[in-house]
Amino acid sequence: MLSPETPNLLNEHRRFSKPWLRVEKCLDEANRLSTAGNIQQSDCTDADGNFSPASAALAALPWTRPATYKQKKPFESERQIYAHMSAFILLVSHYVKQEIPAAQRDTDECRLILPFEKTDINPSDADDDTRVDLILRTRRAGHKVKLQPNPSYAGTFCVAEIKSNSSTKNLNDARIQLFDYSRNIYANQHDRRF
Repeated sequence: MLSPETPNLLNEHRRFSKPWLRVEKCLDEANRLSTAGNIQQSDCTDADGNFSPASAALAALPWTRPATYKQKKPFESERQIYAHMSAFILLVSHYVKQEIPAAQRDTDECRLILPFEKTDINPSDADDDTRVDLILRTRRAGHKVKLQPNPSYAGTFCVAEIKSNSSTKNLNDARIQLFDYSRNIYANQHDRRF
């Protein structure tokens, strides 16, 4: 049964499916034009240092399309994945930002999720020596789409623990690491509810 909210929900779905379709199109084009080689995080910018969707799509390809990209073998270490994931997150944020009306970009209601430039890092406000694979933060949508400096648990939206394979041992290790990271997030964000 359709409720009075159904048309609004469908419109919201359409609104946020547009960025995803743009991401897919950009990845398809990058895949078509790609050449072999290692792509680093810094390749998400153009010659002027501005964010470049085409460069970000090329940087994300080895992680998003390993079968069609010239990826000779699976990632041997989790560190090889970090830059590709960060590029993909930046690419999605870029297209989400384009869907937000300019008047709403500087409100707290419209935010982008952005990765930090440093990966496999112990944040400055950590109370232990654990190293987080990937840290994400939120910024107002009016903010530039770029890698964020100075990771800290106080500014963390979420963390990611990346594993190169999904063995039972790796999954159990990842759960334990995520619990440790979460404890640090809650210790540094006193008003956080989840």
